[in-house]
Amino acid sequence: MKNTDTLTNQIKKAQQEGNKPLEMKAFLEYGNSLSEAGDTIKAIESLEKALIISNEIGDRTSQGNILGSLGTAYGDAGRLLEAMQVFEQALSIHEAVNDQQGIGADLQNLGNIASSLGDLNKARECYQKSLAIKELLNDKRGISSSLANLATVFSAMGDLTSAIEYFEKAIKISEEIGDQYGMAVYLNNLGATFRELGDFGKSREYLKKSLHILERLFGNDHPRVATTLINLGMLLQNSKNYEEANSYFLRALEIQQKVFGNDHPIVATTYSNLGLLMMDTGDFEKAERYLTNALSISEHTLGHNHPDAAQVLNNLALLYWQEGNHQKAADKLKEALLIYEGAFGENHPTTNLVKDNLKAVETEAKSG
Repeated sequence: MKNTDTLTNQIKKAQQEGNKPLEMKAFLEYGNSLSEAGDTIKAIESLEKALIISNEIGDRTSQGNILGSLGTAYGDAGRLLEAMQVFEQALSIHEAVNDQQGIGADLQNLGNIASSLGDLNKARECYQKSLAIKELLNDKRGISSSLANLATVFSAMGDLTSAIEYFEKAIKISEEIGDQYGMAVYLNNLGATFRELGDFGKSREYLKKSLHILERLFGNDHPRVATTLINLGMLLQNSKNYEEANSYFLRALEIQQKVFGNDHPIVATTYSNLGLLMMDTGDFEKAERYLTNALSISEHTLGHNHPDAAQVLNNLALLYWQEGNHQKAADKLKEALLIYEGAFGENHPTTNLVKDNLKAVETEAKSG
């Protein structure tokens, strides 16, 4: 990926020369670069400009690719329904030009959004169709990715046995084709699944394997390393080994701040994890500080109506609830509920969970 200065210079040069195809390509690359950096608002602006140009010059193939990138950016921004519409447009274009690889990617993206929206049956259907295309193309790396996506859906459905089976298949294929990075990602996911299953020994084993591979591939200060460190921290938290969990979370936070700076959504998530850990230790003052930091970063980088901000509001509500401050807990839950209803709809599992929490808080306040 070219650096942003190079890409902005390319955009200016293409505009001066009236070279629309080059301008479109530069806006696309610039948007993808901004997405990778977590700047979703500017990424969307750039990708929408690329899309307008592709429509002007009638470049159908590029339209499909741009729509795919734009859908991903919308998803990152919490604009899930818009992301779904854009991915459906991309799928229509790729089907019209018989781009099988593009169709497989679009179906995978649609599965990701459907999963986020809580429509797990649709997610599974999309992933299965994507898997069939990748098998037809003999795309081994794509096959392992689709298997892992299906595993994630099975996990969300509560079918952890199938989730483990599919993650193991994905790991086996990655090992066969020498995809060390893929192996590490799926080992991390498998470790997290065993944690959900309550098998902490196997969870630690697979997470440690993932960490070893990632550190060998990228060194000790890579964002993927931080992701596995966080899963290890969550495992230790579940095991009530709070001190060691804290050290893993703090190491992950240090890596993320070094790579992304403090003002980044992924940093906000780690602050939120630390806040939940402090709640478990009973240090409510530190928990509130971490969660307030998380909320501030989420709102600044993603906007006030993003589901990530709602998640932090929910966590703050749980903190105030534990402290016996029912009014503040209810206020935060109401804020979170408005966001979730707007992003996910009124019947999403997460929306219903917040409703249940709010009802419980209000009932407890009245009785006590």
